[in-house]
Amino acid sequence: MISQDIINSRFGVGLALTLGRSFPKKIGYWISDAVATLIAKQKRMSMVQAVHSNQWVVHQGQLDKKRLDQLVIDTFRASGRCLFDFYHNLTRPERLLSLVRFSPKFETLLERCRSGTNPTLMVIPHTSNFDLGGRAMALRGLDFQVLSYPNPNDSYQWQNQIRSLNNLEVTPMSISAFQKARERLQAGGTVLTGLDRPLPDSNYPVQFFSHKAMLPVAYTRLALKMDVPVAVVACHTNADGTYLLDSSDLISPVHLSDLPRALIENTERFLHEAEGFIRRAPHQWAMYYPVWPEVKDEIPWARA
Repeated sequence: MISQDIINSRFGVGLALTLGRSFPKKIGYWISDAVATLIAKQKRMSMVQAVHSNQWVVHQGQLDKKRLDQLVIDTFRASGRCLFDFYHNLTRPERLLSLVRFSPKFETLLERCRSGTNPTLMVIPHTSNFDLGGRAMALRGLDFQVLSYPNPNDSYQWQNQIRSLNNLEVTPMSISAFQKARERLQAGGTVLTGLDRPLPDSNYPVQFFSHKAMLPVAYTRLALKMDVPVAVVACHTNADGTYLLDSSDLISPVHLSDLPRALIENTERFLHEAEGFIRRAPHQWAMYYPVWPEVKDEIPWARA
Protein backbone atom coordinates (compact mmCIF):
# COMPACT_ATOMS: atom_id res chain seq x y z
CA MET A 1 0.00 0.00 0.00
CA ILE A 2 1.17 3.55 -0.76
CA SER A 3 -0.04 6.19 1.68
CA GLN A 4 -0.99 9.72 0.67
CA ASP A 5 1.47 11.05 3.26
CA ILE A 6 4.32 9.35 1.39
CA ILE A 7 3.10 10.63 -2.00
CA ASN A 8 2.94 14.20 -0.71
CA SER A 9 6.20 14.04 1.26
CA ARG A 10 9.64 15.30 0.33
CA PHE A 11 10.60 11.63 0.07
CA GLY A 12 7.86 11.04 -2.52
CA VAL A 13 9.00 13.98 -4.63
CA GLY A 14 12.63 12.90 -4.33
CA LEU A 15 11.77 9.35 -5.34
CA ALA A 16 9.90 10.58 -8.44
CA LEU A 17 12.87 12.78 -9.32
CA THR A 18 15.31 9.86 -8.90
CA LEU A 19 13.19 7.50 -11.03
CA GLY A 20 12.81 10.14 -13.71
CA ARG A 21 16.57 10.62 -13.95
CA SER A 22 17.52 6.95 -13.65
CA PHE A 23 15.37 5.05 -16.15
CA PRO A 24 14.79 5.23 -19.90
CA LYS A 25 11.34 6.27 -21.06
CA LYS A 26 9.91 2.80 -21.69
CA ILE A 27 10.82 1.49 -18.25
CA GLY A 28 9.90 4.79 -16.59
CA TYR A 29 6.42 4.69 -18.12
CA TRP A 30 5.96 1.08 -17.05
CA ILE A 31 6.87 1.92 -13.46
CA SER A 32 4.73 5.06 -13.38
CA ASP A 33 1.73 3.18 -14.84
CA ALA A 34 2.08 0.43 -12.22
CA VAL A 35 2.38 2.88 -9.32
CA ALA A 36 -0.48 5.03 -10.64
CA THR A 37 -2.78 2.00 -10.94
CA LEU A 38 -1.91 0.90 -7.41
CA ILE A 39 -2.73 4.37 -6.05
CA ALA A 40 -5.96 4.71 -8.05
CA LYS A 41 -7.32 1.44 -6.63
CA GLN A 42 -7.00 2.69 -3.03
CA LYS A 43 -10.52 4.07 -3.00
CA ARG A 44 -10.43 5.30 0.60
CA MET A 45 -7.50 7.61 -0.14
CA SER A 46 -8.71 11.22 -0.15
CA MET A 47 -6.95 12.13 -3.41
CA VAL A 48 -8.57 9.15 -5.17
CA GLN A 49 -11.98 10.16 -3.85
CA ALA A 50 -11.31 13.71 -5.05
CA VAL A 51 -10.63 12.52 -8.60
CA HIS A 52 -13.81 10.41 -8.46
CA SER A 53 -15.99 13.37 -7.53
CA ASN A 54 -14.22 15.82 -9.86
CA GLN A 55 -14.61 13.53 -12.88
CA TRP A 56 -18.25 12.86 -11.95
CA VAL A 57 -19.02 16.58 -12.21
CA VAL A 58 -17.03 17.11 -15.43
CA HIS A 59 -19.05 14.28 -17.01
CA GLN A 60 -22.34 15.68 -15.66
CA GLY A 61 -23.00 12.56 -13.60
CA GLN A 62 -23.35 10.47 -16.77
CA LEU A 63 -20.89 7.72 -15.82
CA ASP A 64 -21.44 4.21 -14.55
CA LYS A 65 -19.21 2.83 -11.83
CA LYS A 66 -16.94 0.87 -14.20
CA ARG A 67 -16.30 3.87 -16.46
CA LEU A 68 -15.68 6.21 -13.53
CA ASP A 69 -13.23 3.79 -11.91
CA GLN A 70 -11.35 3.49 -15.20
CA LEU A 71 -11.25 7.28 -15.59
CA VAL A 72 -9.62 7.58 -12.18
CA ILE A 73 -6.95 5.05 -13.20
CA ASP A 74 -6.44 6.88 -16.50
CA THR A 75 -6.06 10.18 -14.64
CA PHE A 76 -3.36 8.89 -12.30
CA ARG A 77 -1.54 7.18 -15.16
CA ALA A 78 -1.58 10.32 -17.30
CA SER A 79 -0.26 12.34 -14.40
CA GLY A 80 2.44 9.77 -13.63
CA ARG A 81 3.75 9.86 -17.19
CA CYS A 82 3.79 13.66 -17.10
CA LEU A 83 5.84 13.59 -13.90
CA PHE A 84 8.28 11.15 -15.45
CA ASP A 85 8.70 13.29 -18.58
CA PHE A 86 9.20 16.42 -16.48
CA TYR A 87 11.89 14.94 -14.21
CA HIS A 88 13.49 12.89 -17.00
CA ASN A 89 14.05 16.01 -19.12
CA LEU A 90 14.61 18.53 -16.34
CA THR A 91 18.28 19.04 -17.25
CA ARG A 92 17.88 18.38 -20.99
CA PRO A 93 16.58 21.65 -22.38
CA GLU A 94 16.81 20.73 -26.06
CA ARG A 95 14.99 17.44 -25.53
CA LEU A 96 12.38 19.17 -23.38
CA LEU A 97 11.71 21.78 -26.05
CA SER A 98 11.33 19.06 -28.67
CA LEU A 99 8.48 17.60 -26.60
CA VAL A 100 6.43 20.81 -26.43
CA ARG A 101 4.51 22.38 -29.28
CA PHE A 102 2.88 25.80 -29.16
CA SER A 103 -0.46 26.45 -30.84
CA PRO A 104 -0.71 29.50 -33.15
CA LYS A 105 -2.69 31.32 -30.44
CA PHE A 106 -0.05 30.57 -27.87
CA GLU A 107 2.75 31.65 -30.22
CA THR A 108 0.97 35.00 -30.59
CA LEU A 109 0.59 35.27 -26.82
CA LEU A 110 4.25 34.38 -26.26
CA GLU A 111 5.40 37.05 -28.70
CA ARG A 112 3.21 39.62 -26.97
CA CYS A 113 4.57 38.75 -23.54
CA ARG A 114 8.23 38.54 -24.57
CA SER A 115 8.10 42.15 -25.74
CA GLY A 116 8.13 43.25 -22.11
CA THR A 117 5.72 46.09 -22.86
CA ASN A 118 2.37 44.28 -22.68
CA PRO A 119 1.38 43.38 -19.11
CA THR A 120 -0.41 40.03 -19.12
CA LEU A 121 -1.85 37.72 -16.51
CA MET A 122 -1.85 34.03 -17.47
CA VAL A 123 -4.07 31.61 -15.53
CA ILE A 124 -3.85 27.85 -15.91
CA PRO A 125 -5.92 24.78 -15.09
CA HIS A 126 -3.91 21.79 -13.85
CA THR A 127 -4.08 19.86 -17.10
CA SER A 128 -1.44 17.46 -18.43
CA ASN A 129 2.20 18.50 -17.99
CA PHE A 130 1.71 22.11 -16.90
CA ASP A 131 5.11 22.15 -15.15
CA LEU A 132 6.88 21.01 -18.32
CA GLY A 133 4.94 23.62 -20.27
CA GLY A 134 6.06 26.35 -17.88
CA ARG A 135 9.69 25.30 -18.25
CA ALA A 136 9.33 25.31 -22.04
CA MET A 137 7.95 28.84 -21.89
CA ALA A 138 11.01 29.93 -19.90
CA LEU A 139 13.35 28.18 -22.33
CA ARG A 140 11.64 30.07 -25.16
CA GLY A 141 12.71 33.32 -23.51
CA LEU A 142 9.66 34.30 -21.46
CA ASP A 143 10.48 35.91 -18.12
CA PHE A 144 7.53 35.57 -15.74
CA GLN A 145 6.53 35.34 -12.10
CA VAL A 146 4.55 32.36 -10.82
CA LEU A 147 2.09 32.92 -7.98
CA SER A 148 1.90 29.47 -6.37
CA TYR A 149 -0.35 28.06 -3.64
CA PRO A 150 0.07 29.86 -0.29
CA ASN A 151 1.77 28.36 2.78
CA PRO A 152 3.42 25.40 0.99
CA ASN A 153 4.44 22.35 3.00
CA ASP A 154 7.98 20.95 2.93
CA SER A 155 7.55 18.85 -0.23
CA TYR A 156 5.72 21.63 -2.06
CA GLN A 157 8.53 24.05 -1.20
CA TRP A 158 10.97 21.61 -2.80
CA GLN A 159 8.76 21.35 -5.89
CA ASN A 160 8.79 25.15 -6.11
CA GLN A 161 12.60 25.11 -5.95
CA ILE A 162 12.65 22.69 -8.89
CA ARG A 163 10.18 24.91 -10.76
CA SER A 164 12.47 27.89 -10.15
CA LEU A 165 15.08 26.62 -12.59
CA ASN A 166 15.78 28.95 -15.52
CA ASN A 167 15.41 31.97 -13.25
CA LEU A 168 11.64 31.64 -12.92
CA GLU A 169 10.39 33.58 -9.93
CA VAL A 170 8.09 31.23 -7.99
CA THR A 171 6.41 33.05 -5.12
CA PRO A 172 3.80 31.45 -2.82
CA MET A 173 0.82 33.80 -2.58
CA SER A 174 1.27 36.44 0.10
CA ILE A 175 1.00 40.21 0.46
CA SER A 176 4.62 40.63 -0.64
CA ALA A 177 4.19 38.21 -3.58
CA PHE A 178 1.20 40.16 -4.86
CA GLN A 179 3.13 43.39 -4.47
CA LYS A 180 5.88 41.93 -6.68
CA ALA A 181 3.23 40.82 -9.16
CA ARG A 182 1.77 44.33 -9.30
CA GLU A 183 5.22 45.80 -9.88
CA ARG A 184 5.95 43.28 -12.64
CA LEU A 185 2.67 43.98 -14.41
CA GLN A 186 3.16 47.72 -14.04
CA ALA A 187 6.53 47.31 -15.77
CA GLY A 188 4.93 45.44 -18.69
CA GLY A 189 5.73 41.91 -17.48
CA THR A 190 3.90 38.60 -17.18
CA VAL A 191 2.45 36.82 -14.14
CA LEU A 192 1.15 33.24 -14.13
CA THR A 193 -1.00 31.43 -11.57
CA GLY A 194 -3.42 28.51 -11.25
CA LEU A 195 -7.18 28.94 -11.22
CA ASP A 196 -8.68 25.57 -10.31
CA ARG A 197 -7.22 24.43 -6.97
CA PRO A 198 -9.97 24.78 -4.35
CA LEU A 199 -9.69 27.40 -1.65
CA PRO A 200 -12.22 26.33 1.02
CA ASP A 201 -12.13 29.61 2.97
CA SER A 202 -12.91 31.76 -0.08
CA ASN A 203 -15.76 34.22 0.40
CA TYR A 204 -16.67 34.20 -3.29
CA PRO A 205 -18.44 31.04 -4.50
CA VAL A 206 -18.30 30.72 -8.29
CA GLN A 207 -19.92 28.48 -10.88
CA PHE A 208 -17.57 25.90 -12.38
CA PHE A 209 -19.02 23.13 -14.56
CA SER A 210 -22.47 24.33 -13.44
CA HIS A 211 -21.70 23.62 -9.77
CA LYS A 212 -20.83 26.04 -7.01
CA ALA A 213 -17.13 25.90 -6.11
CA MET A 214 -14.85 27.71 -3.70
CA LEU A 215 -11.95 28.72 -5.93
CA PRO A 216 -9.38 31.55 -5.88
CA VAL A 217 -10.41 35.04 -6.99
CA ALA A 218 -7.25 36.89 -5.91
CA TYR A 219 -5.85 36.84 -9.46
CA THR A 220 -9.10 38.40 -10.68
CA ARG A 221 -8.72 41.17 -8.12
CA LEU A 222 -5.17 41.68 -9.43
CA ALA A 223 -6.38 41.85 -13.04
CA LEU A 224 -9.06 44.39 -12.10
CA LYS A 225 -6.71 46.52 -10.01
CA MET A 226 -4.02 46.63 -12.69
CA ASP A 227 -6.54 46.62 -15.57
CA VAL A 228 -4.58 43.96 -17.47
CA PRO A 229 -5.89 41.27 -19.84
CA VAL A 230 -6.07 37.64 -18.83
CA ALA A 231 -5.17 34.62 -20.97
CA VAL A 232 -6.27 31.14 -19.94
CA VAL A 233 -3.41 28.80 -20.88
CA ALA A 234 -3.55 25.00 -20.86
CA CYS A 235 -1.29 22.06 -21.63
CA HIS A 236 -2.49 18.87 -23.33
CA THR A 237 -0.84 15.55 -24.09
CA ASN A 238 -0.89 14.65 -27.78
CA ALA A 239 -1.44 11.12 -29.11
CA ASP A 240 2.26 10.87 -30.01
CA GLY A 241 3.39 11.67 -26.45
CA THR A 242 4.32 15.28 -27.14
CA TYR A 243 2.63 18.20 -25.41
CA LEU A 244 0.65 21.16 -26.73
CA LEU A 245 0.47 24.56 -25.06
CA ASP A 246 -2.69 26.41 -26.06
CA SER A 247 -4.30 29.68 -25.08
CA SER A 248 -7.64 31.41 -25.04
CA ASP A 249 -8.07 34.83 -26.57
CA LEU A 250 -7.10 37.70 -24.29
CA ILE A 251 -9.93 38.51 -21.89
CA SER A 252 -10.20 42.08 -20.62
CA PRO A 253 -11.65 42.29 -17.10
CA VAL A 254 -15.05 43.95 -16.79
CA HIS A 255 -15.18 46.64 -14.12
CA LEU A 256 -18.35 46.91 -12.04
CA SER A 257 -19.30 49.23 -9.20
CA ASP A 258 -20.07 46.17 -7.05
CA LEU A 259 -16.62 44.64 -6.38
CA PRO A 260 -17.82 41.22 -5.06
CA ARG A 261 -19.99 40.83 -8.16
CA ALA A 262 -17.09 41.89 -10.39
CA LEU A 263 -14.81 39.31 -8.77
CA ILE A 264 -17.32 36.50 -9.20
CA GLU A 265 -18.47 37.33 -12.73
CA ASN A 266 -14.97 37.86 -14.11
CA THR A 267 -13.66 34.71 -12.42
CA GLU A 268 -16.50 32.75 -13.99
CA ARG A 269 -15.54 34.10 -17.42
CA PHE A 270 -12.01 32.74 -16.97
CA LEU A 271 -13.30 29.44 -15.57
CA HIS A 272 -15.58 29.02 -18.58
CA GLU A 273 -12.51 29.02 -20.82
CA ALA A 274 -10.80 26.52 -18.51
CA GLU A 275 -13.83 24.22 -18.76
CA GLY A 276 -13.35 23.98 -22.52
CA PHE A 277 -9.71 22.98 -22.12
CA ILE A 278 -10.53 20.37 -19.46
CA ARG A 279 -13.31 18.85 -21.56
CA ARG A 280 -10.85 18.18 -24.41
CA ALA A 281 -9.28 15.39 -22.33
CA PRO A 282 -10.87 15.11 -18.87
CA HIS A 283 -8.50 12.34 -17.73
CA GLN A 284 -5.62 14.80 -18.16
CA TRP A 285 -7.06 17.09 -15.46
CA ALA A 286 -4.65 16.42 -12.59
CA MET A 287 -6.73 17.91 -9.77
CA TYR A 288 -6.28 15.82 -6.62
CA TYR A 289 -8.30 18.05 -4.30
CA PRO A 290 -12.12 17.96 -4.17
CA VAL A 291 -13.36 20.99 -6.09
CA TRP A 292 -16.94 20.09 -5.14
CA PRO A 293 -16.74 18.22 -1.76
CA GLU A 294 -20.51 17.81 -1.46
CA VAL A 295 -20.73 15.93 -4.77
CA LYS A 296 -19.49 12.71 -3.18
CA ASP A 297 -22.99 12.25 -1.76
CA GLU A 298 -24.50 12.48 -5.27
CA ILE A 299 -22.62 9.42 -6.57
CA PRO A 300 -24.99 6.47 -5.98
CA TRP A 301 -22.43 3.81 -5.06
CA ALA A 302 -20.43 6.24 -2.90
CA ARG A 303 -23.38 6.29 -0.48
CA ALA A 304 -23.57 2.53 -0.27
